[in-house]
Amino acid sequence: MHEPKPNNMNQNYRNLTKDEIQNLQAAGSKAVNWADVLVATDFNNYTISNVNFTGKVYLSSDITLVDICDLGTSGKTSFANGTEVGVLKEDGGLEVILHDNLTSMEAAFEVQEANTNPSLVKAMQQKALDYAKSIESDGSIIEEGAVVKHCLQLTDVHIGPKAHVIGATRLVDVSINSLPEAPSGVGANVIMEHVIVGSDSHVTDAAQLDYCYVGQGCHIGRMYSAAQSLFFANCHFENGEACAYFAGPYSVSHHKATLMIACMTSFFNAGSGSNQSNHSYKMGPNKYGQLQRGAKLGSSSYVYWPMQIGAFSTVIMHHVGHQDLRELPFSLITEGKDGQTHIIPAQAFRSVGTRRDALKWPKRDKRTEGKATRRDLLNFSMLSPYTISSILKAIEVLKQMQKEGATEYKKCIISAKHIERGIALYEQAISMYLAQVLKASEGLTASAEGIGVWTDFGGMLVPKAEMYAALQEGKSFEDVEPLVKQYEYNWAAAHFDLSDKANLIAKGEKAEAEWNASLDEDGERDVQACNIEM
Repeated sequence: MHEPKPNNMNQNYRNLTKDEIQNLQAAGSKAVNWADVLVATDFNNYTISNVNFTGKVYLSSDITLVDICDLGTSGKTSFANGTEVGVLKEDGGLEVILHDNLTSMEAAFEVQEANTNPSLVKAMQQKALDYAKSIESDGSIIEEGAVVKHCLQLTDVHIGPKAHVIGATRLVDVSINSLPEAPSGVGANVIMEHVIVGSDSHVTDAAQLDYCYVGQGCHIGRMYSAAQSLFFANCHFENGEACAYFAGPYSVSHHKATLMIACMTSFFNAGSGSNQSNHSYKMGPNKYGQLQRGAKLGSSSYVYWPMQIGAFSTVIMHHVGHQDLRELPFSLITEGKDGQTHIIPAQAFRSVGTRRDALKWPKRDKRTEGKATRRDLLNFSMLSPYTISSILKAIEVLKQMQKEGATEYKKCIISAKHIERGIALYEQAISMYLAQVLKASEGLTASAEGIGVWTDFGGMLVPKAEMYAALQEGKSFEDVEPLVKQYEYNWAAAHFDLSDKANLIAKGEKAEAEWNASLDEDGERDVQACNIEM
């Protein structure tokens, strides 16, 4: 799980020659102690100028160092590896240990299973700590091909091959895991302390990160501020603020005055001015919540934790009820004139935006394939055992409300017409899903594995029991991924009668055609609404 990365310490280093020191001095560089500047055997110093070496550094060949006020080390360092980040619960209890190879699946497991599987979580964290110890260095490391210019302070930094660090204000205890085929970059006025940045990622434009992990293919810029937070594959954050935030893959926020605090998301979009609270000024900031995969927060929306929002749901306006709404996925959650939370079940399922999201995510993967392994294993399915199990529960809830003539669910209002319509849309989703599974089931025979509860571990959908068993055996998420297709077929066969395959596929294809037609109409209405005569 934690393979030692090439940290340049396997190379042979030597001291500078007198001529090299003189050349560096002539180019405006100086050192507290030139014996602390160690270089690769094939080192050349023609692209180093105006650098102040304040501690031990290891320099590879073909690097560019220009105008650096302070480059050195404080002593022993693992470049943020082994650092503890307190996500979700600011008062402690759900910590994740950073390391260069951290994945969204591993981090999500550590958070979600901290209380239910503490021994396994502790073992995973110990491996991370062991890895941090294994790469400990007594100096900063600048790897081959790196370009570092116009920076103020670089202390305890590991800058990977081909990385570009231009104009950074302060990097302290930072690892930039760039790769030649997947270079990373740090831009002007950036401040980072105790941060690991993955390959293909860029932190730019005065962003400020403290105790954070930035995974692969991420962009964080335009003065974004984050503390004690994790950002995984293809996240994009600008202008706003995050604290104790678990940003699963494809989480996005572009706007100012947007605060993400003490919550977990994936495949998520935050509208302008969206906000959460995790503090009641009584027992401290000990509250947190989850917006399940595909959820959205509308502009100026507010959620007071704890609260759980179902998959692919949209939240608009103001909510303080602390409800668990995971049983109603694809819903529109809004605030009525009465100040109460109102729900339109399955509304998002008939939104063209939901289809657009599901189609665009696979196309927008910024991670380089090949040697720069895509660490986060992602399942892009909109309909899966994870969402369909919630849909089955939703139908049960809505039919019971219909039978009782009720319009209130967990202190939320659902009108009778929306109950009826929600049931129909959920059943349409099930028909589409069964056809999807059956068309992909060629050569599969159902077994008992994977038929239990499924969960979303940081973008990877897996059956819990099988994931637990694999990890207990010393296996990894990578070992389980190839089995997911079989597990999904097993789950569908255990929960539905799949014997009439041809009829189920025909019914599902009809449902999907009707669904697409309704979404096309929804999209056309949206386009027409934007047509303004000039």
